[in-house]
Amino acid sequence: MARRVAELPKGTRLGGFRAGQITLAKEVVNHLQASMLCLADRNFLGFELWQRARATGADLLWRAKKHLLLACGNRLPDEPYLSRIYPSWRETIAWRFTSQSPG
Repeated sequence: MARRVAELPKGTRLGGFRAGQITLAKEVVNHLQASMLCLADRNFLGFELWQRARATGADLLWRAKKHLLLACGNRLPDEPYLSRIYPSWRETIAWRFTSQSPG
């Protein structure tokens, strides 16, 4: 089974053949630019990597694992929603209970 971690300009060098996907993803993030769209599958979503990618100014569209409990921040017209991720569950729970409207 082969997976594509990145499609970068010719000549871009990343970690060796034995490097894992997350290791390669961390290197790919260093090459992102504001004019790029970064797509990532559910295994890549994590606070540290997200923050590093976000700091580049690139647009991010990342999937989350289905069992990950993310609070609904803003619902979109076709049913998906925007949420937030935090470095710890304590901060996530605090946000969920302070941002939800009663009812």
